[in-house]
Amino acid sequence: MDRRSFTKIFGSSALLLMSKFNSFGKDKSNKNAPQNTDNTRKIEPELSNPNSTSIVLVGDIQRYSRDSVSASIASMMFAWIAKNRKKLNTKCALFTGDLVEFNNVEGIPLEKYGSDHTSEQMWQSVSDHFARLDNKVAYIACTGNHDYGIKNIDNRDTRFNEIFNKNRNPLSTQMLRGMCENKAGIQTFENAVFEVDLGGKWGSVMVFSIEFSPRKSVLEWVHKKATTQYANKTCILLLHDYINMKGEYTKANKGYKKRHKYPEDIIGGETVWNNLVKKTPNIRLVLNGHASSEIPTLDTNSAFRVDVNDAGKNVYAMVFAMHGNRPYGHGCDGWLRVLEFLPDGKTIKVMTFSPYLFYSLHTKDISRANNSKNEFSFEISK
Repeated sequence: MDRRSFTKIFGSSALLLMSKFNSFGKDKSNKNAPQNTDNTRKIEPELSNPNSTSIVLVGDIQRYSRDSVSASIASMMFAWIAKNRKKLNTKCALFTGDLVEFNNVEGIPLEKYGSDHTSEQMWQSVSDHFARLDNKVAYIACTGNHDYGIKNIDNRDTRFNEIFNKNRNPLSTQMLRGMCENKAGIQTFENAVFEVDLGGKWGSVMVFSIEFSPRKSVLEWVHKKATTQYANKTCILLLHDYINMKGEYTKANKGYKKRHKYPEDIIGGETVWNNLVKKTPNIRLVLNGHASSEIPTLDTNSAFRVDVNDAGKNVYAMVFAMHGNRPYGHGCDGWLRVLEFLPDGKTIKVMTFSPYLFYSLHTKDISRANNSKNEFSFEISK
């Protein structure tokens, strides 16, 4: 049907409406419509060197697991990690603890906390997320304060070991090199060491993943392993609490004993630095979560710090915790970090990215944080 016949039958108004419909998405004057233009800037992370490898770092996921709607955003994050594992040559994914909001509060109404999940459902949500990585990507997770007790570290009981153990993901188990006893005297993934082959001049590095508020025996175990059995390896320490968003070491206790009735002292990052990291020459990178800023910007929910250990070597610390409640943080915006390990054996490139924001035309352009706070590189010299 030509234009004249269409107008005669349906009228000029219908013709005008059809014209607008056919031009939707192409009309540059429609500022509210997302434009699917070819952006030359690469938003989705890529390796800068084809011989690089990567580790994906994910902060606290408690805001995702406590809510049935937000859980879908976490599903996108985990799916993206699995989908891009070959493209990014991903060797493992690291998680900074606080996997759930409450470890064991069955029967207690949680609506006032913005949750529609029981603790059992929270842990099931966590298990479902990690199932996306099973047999595809090795993963290592540490425990946070919310992963213990009833509500928050009022004891050392945890459901963590029901999900994270030698029988779950064979790719993680293949990397396992040892475990330390937990509070109950059982060797578990709460305190474990993994060997991750990063290739190039990096070779294999050791990742020590330890419990929230690590006991003295755990710190001694890490130090002994790192300085004897793995003395010639670069070591990475993964724990929940180390530095805050100001880049300062966290202090001991911080009101936990009073507010949560925890029967033991809480060990802060300052103690971990003095009693372990400072005197262990080959611990060169420390990664943590836990802290969050009450200022609702991406830049205020991460921090970076450099110190010199007793051996005169730089030790780098990075906190990445985008889990603050809205509007105080980015707990449900899907942020993660890709750490690219260049084959020179010393350079690490950091990229901060949200798969959740990337998959919408409305937010794709802000899904990659390209400022110096979230996109940077540093060198771990021998």
